[in-house]
Amino acid sequence: MLIVIATDNGVEIKLSYFGDAKYYLIYQVNSENVNLIKKIPNPFKKERGHHHGEARKRQGLINLFKMFGKVDAVVSTFLDREVRNSFVNMEY
Repeated sequence: MLIVIATDNGVEIKLSYFGDAKYYLIYQVNSENVNLIKKIPNPFKKERGHHHGEARKRQGLINLFKMFGKVDAVVSTFLDREVRNSFVNMEY
């Protein structure tokens, strides 16, 4: 199972929009292990003019996570409908 966690400090879950996190923690989880695969800086964090749920930003993040395989779960305090649907409808 592949899990993406939105965070600002690498320890706590981001307390705001998923797309505004400073980092994303990518974990591979199975019945025996939980492994951190990578801590990825959000390449869209510093771009000005991006708004919550913007299509270009959303698709950029989806494409970034696709490199690791099928995302089975996302951990965030706020995931808007468009981002949720993008994860559900990811094509590999």
